[in-house]
Amino acid sequence: MAKRYRSPSPESAARVLSSTDLVGLVVSFQHGLDIIARDLLHAIQWPSARTRGLSYVFPSMRHYPSFDALLPWVATHGPTRLADVLTFVQHPLLPLIAFCVAVRHGHLPVLVSVAPFVRDRTGPDFCLAMDVAATHGHLAVLRWLHDHRQEGCTRDAMSNAARGGHVHVLAWLHTHRDEGFSDRMTDLMSDVVVRGHVAVVAWMHAHRTRQWPRGLMDGMAARGQMDMLAFFHLHTDERCSTHAMDAAAAHGHLDVLQWLHAYRREGCTTAAMDDAAAAGHFQVIQFLHAHRTEGCTTRAVDDAASNGHLAVVRWLCRHRHEGCTWKALFNAACNGHMHVVKWFKTPTHADKWPIAVLVARTQGRFDIAALLLSA
Repeated sequence: MAKRYRSPSPESAARVLSSTDLVGLVVSFQHGLDIIARDLLHAIQWPSARTRGLSYVFPSMRHYPSFDALLPWVATHGPTRLADVLTFVQHPLLPLIAFCVAVRHGHLPVLVSVAPFVRDRTGPDFCLAMDVAATHGHLAVLRWLHDHRQEGCTRDAMSNAARGGHVHVLAWLHTHRDEGFSDRMTDLMSDVVVRGHVAVVAWMHAHRTRQWPRGLMDGMAARGQMDMLAFFHLHTDERCSTHAMDAAAAHGHLDVLQWLHAYRREGCTTAAMDDAAAAGHFQVIQFLHAHRTEGCTTRAVDDAASNGHLAVVRWLCRHRHEGCTWKALFNAACNGHMHVVKWFKTPTHADKWPIAVLVARTQGRFDIAALLLSA
């Protein structure tokens, strides 16, 4: 006699459905996406295009920040789960998105997981992968691409690694690749200096070039790049001009100013103290006054007053002999610095007031003339 079939009790069904392992086994035989995979696809929100390559996906990452949602998802569910999703969805753009996100962010486990899905995808735009990895300093990804892909890279890889300050990537590319730098070498060298990558400059000087563009040291002084200045001073024959000290003073880089005074012989001009006064760099003015002989012009007090730097105005008038012009009064009043205007109301500066009032009236600035007369 055949056994009668007994329907599972509600309690049995509940025990099965409450088991993560059993539910996973059951749904693996069902069609469709589970909630976890659906959440990933919803978060990425990839474009509808199906026939685009890396030259489309990499630039699109700026316009689709949702692509980056893939990495938190992988951190939670693992690269193997990502491979399951790619196997099921079979959309030609989705593996490329995962591939590009892994390269851009240096995520080697995701790259390895995605690799089988793009193994047969090739073309010139796959050179972008190594270029992007080099640009962002992802050496592990760069090495993997070198070992497992055939497209190689372009000269942008080495150039962008230099611009990004990734000297370890530079050294590796120099040893394992032969593309070299881009043709615009002079621009690249200037960019690396401006960005302050001393280690890259040292590497390039040792391995690639010993002839640097002229005028770089003046710019270093203006930007306050003390370490870069010291390197060029010790290891190259490059020179600076008086603009180096002038610019360092104007931007308030006292340490650079002191170093240039101690180790260089180009000196400065009156613009150093004039521009330092205009910007209110009190310590710079005092250093120049104590250690340099170039001095300043009337522009020092005029511009300091115009910008409301009363402490600088007082100090210059007490320690320097250049004095000022009517512009100090007029511009201070125009810029609303009445505390500076009132300070000038002394017999020493009595001759400046009539001229400043006259200029104000001549220019139709009767409001300024009234302020000056009422001060």
